[in-house]
Amino acid sequence: MATASVVRDLDEDGALLLSALASAGCDARPAVWDDPDEDWDAFDAVLVRSVWDYPRRRPEFLRWAARFERIANPYDVLAWNTDKHYLADLSRHGVAIVPTRFVEPGDPADLGDSDVVIKPAVSSSASDTGRFTGSDPAAAALVARLHAEGRSVMVQPYVNGIDVDGETSLVFLGGELSHAMRREPLLADGECAPRWCRPMCWGPCGG
Repeated sequence: MATASVVRDLDEDGALLLSALASAGCDARPAVWDDPDEDWDAFDAVLVRSVWDYPRRRPEFLRWAARFERIANPYDVLAWNTDKHYLADLSRHGVAIVPTRFVEPGDPADLGDSDVVIKPAVSSSASDTGRFTGSDPAAAALVARLHAEGRSVMVQPYVNGIDVDGETSLVFLGGELSHAMRREPLLADGECAPRWCRPMCWGPCGG
């Protein structure tokens, strides 16, 4: 069960998952993915679970994942869905997405005057993500900081229905819908995601 050093024993759901795996006959334990002392050859299989620190180290993380023949999360899937440019792939195949514009380092960022969400294309847990009016100087400051770090930026219109209904995450196992979860809205206008919702906080978000 590959995890990050900040959650060596997995997150709050980890004990339940380990118990379920034990009931299914699996001898499972958490292991920190970048621990140089971990003997990965001792495992029959690897499940990527809570590697929350990969966004700033994605190339290193993918090199680590590529070494395994038996990994529950196939390498090609990890390489594809750890970069949110995959949304453009989905759109090209006719999947409805929130309109998304990618602004690469060096490109001008015309943010307009409407309510937008700005985030890195490689991110997790709402890290470095903010909701702003496009004309807010803090919006341009966030884009500039991410570009200065060499990171691609996503710009999306804020979906106001989230303030009323939240977001619904659907979980599919083996191609079948298993369950759904409702997530409360967390982006206040003019602010980045609150620190408590980001397990891996990489510093201040705005200007």
